[in-house]
Amino acid sequence: MITIFEELRESSQLIVITHQKKTMEVADALYGVTMRGDGVTTVISQKMDHQRI
Repeated sequence: MITIFEELRESSQLIVITHQKKTMEVADALYGVTMRGDGVTTVISQKMDHQRI
């Protein structure tokens, strides 16, 4: 499945919901949602810097 994601990267935008480390490692960006004790949610994001050789 990861190989398919990598092939589609050039021509598509994909949203994948996962906790699988291998899948997250090939992502261009990671997004998460956290909720405080009072019920307020916050979206967090991190762009990934892949060193391609």
